[in-house]
Amino acid sequence: MAIYHTLKLFAKHPLTKSNPVKHFLKFVLWQLFCKVFDATIIYKFTDRAELLVKKGMTGATGNLYFGLHEFEDMAFLLHFLRSEDVFFDIGANVGSYTVLASAQIGAYTFCFEPRQIGGGKLILPIIYCRTKNYASLLLEKIY
Repeated sequence: MAIYHTLKLFAKHPLTKSNPVKHFLKFVLWQLFCKVFDATIIYKFTDRAELLVKKGMTGATGNLYFGLHEFEDMAFLLHFLRSEDVFFDIGANVGSYTVLASAQIGAYTFCFEPRQIGGGKLILPIIYCRTKNYASLLLEKIY
């Protein structure tokens, strides 16, 4: 039943519904990769930004599968946010919106994630981002 539900997600998502099987295979390959390797990959998220993605980073892996995981919200941000805007990403999780706002748009961005992510450390694993308009975030562990 879980596979049926997952396929249904790919069939409904605006960026994958034209070829849900292709994107479902990407999902399967990622799952196999995670079973074999305990590694972090660099995913080209946009033409100006990359995300570090590893097993268990649901917010980031959704972008890997779909392009824009939360399509409507992310598309809204990409269309209406401007480089002169200040963007607050409250509850940033892995920072997908932070990367879109900072790297793709060039907005000045503050991101906050109050809960513990992965292994009991409070970190925001979105540090890897390349663009001429974006200074890399250097986040330290907070205990």
